[in-house]
Amino acid sequence: MDKSRMTFTFRPPQRKKMDMKPFRDRRPFEFTGTRNRKELPIDRNPSDKRRMKSFWKNGVWLMPMVLAACTGLILGFGILYVFKNTPAPMQQPTVTTVRPLPSATSASATAQSFPGMDLYVYQLGVYSNLDSAAKGMAEFEKLGLKPVVHRADKLQLWAGVAASKAEAQILADRLQQLGVPNYGKDYQITAKKGAIQNVAMKDAATLSSVLTQYVQVIKDGITLANQSSPAKQEADAWNKRIQSVADQAGLARAVFEKANRKEELKLLDDMNQQLIDSGQALTAGKGLLDVQKSLTQSVVDYEQLLAYLLP
Repeated sequence: MDKSRMTFTFRPPQRKKMDMKPFRDRRPFEFTGTRNRKELPIDRNPSDKRRMKSFWKNGVWLMPMVLAACTGLILGFGILYVFKNTPAPMQQPTVTTVRPLPSATSASATAQSFPGMDLYVYQLGVYSNLDSAAKGMAEFEKLGLKPVVHRADKLQLWAGVAASKAEAQILADRLQQLGVPNYGKDYQITAKKGAIQNVAMKDAATLSSVLTQYVQVIKDGITLANQSSPAKQEADAWNKRIQSVADQAGLARAVFEKANRKEELKLLDDMNQQLIDSGQALTAGKGLLDVQKSLTQSVVDYEQLLAYLLP
């Protein structure tokens, strides 16, 4: 046998066909090695599939969706109802400040001047209240005096006024004759200048003119009343001046009525009446104390009137 011509065919050894069934049936992450381990049985119960089919077939899955939709609708309508019934916040109104233009009735009107007085008064007493002052007036009236109440820090009783201490000598002698204790002192009503509230500039000028005439008439009457024997002609002339200024008082009354200044109107009427009474008493030749009472009261009224006009 020629061995050089012999051919050989290589045939690999046949291996045993691997059974793939364990790999197909294994569970996830299950070890399928060659180690001897106990295989877990695979549950191939077809009842799970039947339950799933019945779940979809019977419509059980619709129930959660219906409940979720109903819950959403209820919450939505509830929130809408709450916000719909909530009142809208109130808007603060815009306030615009408008500065009024200066007018004749405002405090910016032209200031007016009102004269003052330099006096010498005889004071009879000082009291803390009206009751004690009324009792004191009653005691002095028994002595023939007619005192006037002057309101200051306390209530004062004045017996009369004069332009100076020398001019008041006649009044001092009369008080000494009556044996009345008294106290003489200088007193000044300060002149004032300013704008009157709620009074037009033209009306304020009218008040200033009328009250200036009043002050001058009062000063002349004080000088005339403190003379030992005033001449009848001078007394008559002074009485005519009182009538003239009383006619001018009608203009001042109209201003006070227009401005609704009741207190000032009352003081003006009283001052006018006191001047008329003192003029008639002087013309009729009545006593010094009668004339002094009316003149002193007109002085007190003017001071109070001035305080009301220009506080």
